[in-house]
Amino acid sequence: MANHFTTKVHCKKYVKAFLELNCGTPADLSFLPEIKSEFTRCLSKKPSHREKSEIANWPDTISIIIPHDDFYRYGWEINREKEMDFNRMVEQRVKFFMRQYVGHNHSLGIPVAVCIREFQDRFGFAEPIWPFESIKKDFDRNGKVPELKTVKELRNEINKILLDNLSDLGTISRKLKKEQVYE
Repeated sequence: MANHFTTKVHCKKYVKAFLELNCGTPADLSFLPEIKSEFTRCLSKKPSHREKSEIANWPDTISIIIPHDDFYRYGWEINREKEMDFNRMVEQRVKFFMRQYVGHNHSLGIPVAVCIREFQDRFGFAEPIWPFESIKKDFDRNGKVPELKTVKELRNEINKILLDNLSDLGTISRKLKKEQVYE
């Protein structure tokens, strides 16, 4: 007898890619405890009255492992409404992850387009899974570029060394070097 049961959940392509990347196939949500608790909350033993209504039409499905204990305690089915709630929560996490990655790399001076392409390549979100334009629109609307103090401090130290070297060589005067203010 298997140690677990599985259920199929409809989802967007990039949600499926994220879960498979982090949890394998079928997805073992124990690797992501907060997502697992949300999924467990969505399980039920019988379909609800809204099961027949078409809320979202996502083309992909992902198999998710339900451990024996959760299967008997919470249930084995997920209705469309709960499926949508689960997808929304995972989607928010994926987009937060994307915004953080792109924003921090962009703050280091890398162009946004390069950051997005690198994100797609590094984490398996190929163009058919999560298109560049979709990521760019979301980042433009909701992304933030953090101001990294470390980069500023590093820049100031490099400038100080540069001015010291130029002063030692006689390219600039010591007076000009002393007048420069380091932020």
